[in-house]
Order: sequence, then C-alpha cells, then structure tokens
Amino acid sequence: MKQRTKYNLRRVSYADILEDLKDFEEKFGMSSKEFYEKFSRGEMGDDQDVIEWAGLYEWSLRETPKSSKP
Repeated sequence: MKQRTKYNLRRVSYADILEDLKDFEEKFGMSSKEFYEKFSRGEMGDDQDVIEWAGLYEWSLRETPKSSKP
C-alpha cells in the first residue's frame, strides 16, 4: 500500500479520497460499502487502518457529487 495522504480537509481533493478508498479496498478485499456495513455492526475492529477507512468513507459520502457514489 502506498503512503497515504495526510489530510488537510480544506485542501484535499475528492480524487485523493477515492484513491485512498481504492487502496483500502484492495488491501482488505472488499468494497468500501461492504466494509462500512461490517464496521457499523462492529465486525471490523478498531485498528488505525479501520478507523481511517471508516472516516474516509464517511467523508466521501458527504462530499460525493450528486451524480455518483463510491
């Protein structure tokens, strides 16, 4: 996995978030949507990658252009 971006949310692009989500999906072998459903049920634990992935996914849902969802 590449070194992830340290985020200043006033300057981060939506493309940066999507790239990091894709990296997590490849690492864990599941979509962000599937991950988040499991995370919400308490099935993913609370290590740093899991918490970061959840935060990025939540941010992507808030910032997603209305025409598409990750």
